[in-house]
Amino acid sequence: FFLMDTLPPEIQETLTSFERALETLETHMQPFYNCPLSEATADMTPLERAKVHMILAYALNTLFYLYLKTQGVSPHDHPVKVELERMRSYLHKVKQATEGGEETTPTP
Repeated sequence: FFLMDTLPPEIQETLTSFERALETLETHMQPFYNCPLSEATADMTPLERAKVHMILAYALNTLFYLYLKTQGVSPHDHPVKVELERMRSYLHKVKQATEGGEETTPTP
């Protein structure tokens, strides 16, 4: 990345951290790249499949939220915000039901 040297050190660190996070995500997503979702989740329990589907939906909506921000559109006034809140609520309910956890999901 040739422009990296021209950026302030704190931005370089942030970008490097982001790149590492993307690499980790790609590693975890690899099983889903190689075959259809139904095949990748075939050996999972119904609850595990539901979690995968919810997390994928949440991730896609989060990416769209971030896309809107990069385009200068306020995602706070966009329907994607409501969808993220809905998905966050479902994820929290499933987490409470399966683990008895009190943690909340992150906000984009």
